[in-house]
Amino acid sequence: MYKNLRILFTVLSALCVLPVVFLGIYAGILWALLCALAAAAFFGLAALCKHLQERQEEKTPPAPVGDFFSPLPRPDDAPAEENKTPDETEKE
Repeated sequence: MYKNLRILFTVLSALCVLPVVFLGIYAGILWALLCALAAAAFFGLAALCKHLQERQEEKTPPAPVGDFFSPLPRPDDAPAEENKTPDETEKE
């Protein structure tokens, strides 16, 4: 939900910033300031939604990944009981 609101507020902020210069030239400085204030308000709402989204999501560490030199063992690579050497069975 917060992600969709962030996108919406960001687009609305961009749409409010777009005509600021033209409004300042043709309609007056007051209209340009009003539009810039609306853009700042929408940007603030987008930042607030980002903060709320980060608080809501759990901070889970990413799953470990192996690389070329130290790959992670796969479960199907585990040695079977019949493939163990006699030394390995004595240690258990």
